[in-house]
Amino acid sequence: MPESTLERQKTRRTLTTEALAEAGASLAEIDWRLLHWLLRYPLQRADDLVVGVARWASRATVYRHLHELEEKGLVESVLPKTPGTGKRLSYLSNAGLHLLARHLERPTRELARLWQADEAGLLRLLPRLSTSLLLQDVVNELVTHAAEAMTIKGRRPRLVRWTWQRDLTHRFRYREQTMRLFADGAVALCIRTQQDGDSTLDEWYGLFILHTELDDERVMRLRLERLLCWRESPERWSCYQHMLPVLLLARSPRQRDHWQRAVELAALKVRLEPLAGALACLPAPDTAHVNPWLLTWRTLATAVACHLHDLLKPLPPAAFAAMLRLEEGEDEVRHARSPSKASVAAVASGTPARLGHLIVGELAQRVAHLTQHDLEEQEVISLLGLRLPPC
Repeated sequence: MPESTLERQKTRRTLTTEALAEAGASLAEIDWRLLHWLLRYPLQRADDLVVGVARWASRATVYRHLHELEEKGLVESVLPKTPGTGKRLSYLSNAGLHLLARHLERPTRELARLWQADEAGLLRLLPRLSTSLLLQDVVNELVTHAAEAMTIKGRRPRLVRWTWQRDLTHRFRYREQTMRLFADGAVALCIRTQQDGDSTLDEWYGLFILHTELDDERVMRLRLERLLCWRESPERWSCYQHMLPVLLLARSPRQRDHWQRAVELAALKVRLEPLAGALACLPAPDTAHVNPWLLTWRTLATAVACHLHDLLKPLPPAAFAAMLRLEEGEDEVRHARSPSKASVAAVASGTPARLGHLIVGELAQRVAHLTQHDLEEQEVISLLGLRLPPC
């Protein structure tokens, strides 16, 4: 029996509610925030976590606590063969998932299903690592420079909340047919501006983000067509005038031309006005992070030069539908209640309860044993995403 299999069986035997109680007793608030961030966004680099929890801790603090969580077995990491080689990707271990669910007083399976944080959800992310990391860089820079870019009449607003979702899918009805849209990412930003006197105003802004590694106009056109159909679907009639603008990210001038043609053909095929949004060509992969607010953007409908902040208009929460959870997020950790005294007493006095194994984890060890014949085909395909570069 392989050594990694024996280690996993040992982990299953020792993962009990009593062990979780001991592990959770020594965690600080920043630890809970890091665990919660990795629940929502698995496979994050340390720099990504710094952006996510920058309001509560410095870079050095995030690095130190992340290392401690990995030492305690609540977080695991893996080094992939992707752009940005040398950056380890962190994700929740099975123990970390159970501990966070206990802290939030939520059933573990329900929480894992909500955020697709179980083993199946983790494996689905691996083949698209190169795209996910690129989008993460774009989102990080959008968030970091949002307040500076949205300055109005000399008043610099403050970014108070933000959320985003990778690989966004949504089913809807349009003209008696059930359709499914797909976007590589969707971002929501809550900007607080100072009003006359001491009052403040919080406004939500949102964006769809589309990107592909392929120069396939058919794929591009299909994604744009589904977004057009969703814009016209009955479920959006109540907030029809509030549509998230679409950002198209091209990796080369050639792909930018493909996207521009796809915009025209998609609108022509469904006989609708083109989507509101903008298109830009990203710099070379080996270039340092670039502020997306300063890229050379062109509108989708007319290909005229524009600024990104001019496309953003305040949106009501209904415009985000159920695709982006605006109310669930960072505040969950702050408002989570401690486990009741009765449950703690039961754990201390009773027989330790065994916990389910929802995340196999140990990606680094599993990648090293890809030659084993007992692996599922889907598992092999996913793990290859860690060993092979995008090409």
